[in-house]
Amino acid sequence: MDPVPKAFTGVAMGQLYCDSSVVGNSCPMIRPGPTEPLTYTYDYLTDLLEAHVGDYANMVGWLILEIAVVRIFVMIALKYVSHIKR
Repeated sequence: MDPVPKAFTGVAMGQLYCDSSVVGNSCPMIRPGPTEPLTYTYDYLTDLLEAHVGDYANMVGWLILEIAVVRIFVMIALKYVSHIKR
């Protein structure tokens, strides 16, 4: 499992967030396909990526946790595995 795409998703959702229910907000809209109607960018990505603006801490937390675990395993491997012995 690669944690980097999860972190990108968490960051992107925060940058693209726009509350379309508030009157006067000019939220960006996209057309997902040539025959599909316009939809709000944030709503489309929420459905596509199954992520929300509140997922930032979880996604970046997983990235940090996995990097820390890999570092710990590397340190253990360097301590106990010897490639010089024959």
